[in-house]
Amino acid sequence: MGKPTHESAKHSAAWELYYALGADRSLAEVARRFHTSVQAVQGWSAAFDWQKRLAAREKLVAELTAQKAVEDEARSRADALKICRAVQVRFAEALKLNTAAIGAGDFEKAVKLELLLRGSATERTEIVGGKAFDKLIDLLAAVIEREVADPALRARLAAGFQEAAAGIGGNA
Repeated sequence: MGKPTHESAKHSAAWELYYALGADRSLAEVARRFHTSVQAVQGWSAAFDWQKRLAAREKLVAELTAQKAVEDEARSRADALKICRAVQVRFAEALKLNTAAIGAGDFEKAVKLELLLRGSATERTEIVGGKAFDKLIDLLAAVIEREVADPALRARLAAGFQEAAAGIGGNA
């Protein structure tokens, strides 16, 4: 008997079983459950491109799963932002009435959480460097040279500034 040319309900059900088997997927298991030969199931698989269909369905499932994860994350962040905003509003109202039940630290945490959820920085992390930084270090060294009479102290201070400048990224 040759390969089938039309996918019957039986062939479709066999394909769905093959897909549903997941990690335990095998043509032999499909054959066993459909009470037919492995060769017959191999013919169905080849005739109806089970491997190609499997790859297409797994790709679709992965895409849908990723989209669902993005939607869930967006919904979760939106809920958290609503809570942060509510905390901030309640704090402001209580502050006006001089009845604030939460401290400024809690308020700060709510604001930082909101910023974080929005993808913004919660702290300033600027790195100072370049010509302006080098000039500042030179000016500080000049002030130390002029204002500090003790040569040993002057040398220690100058060395400390130079070391700090090197650690921050300056070239001085």
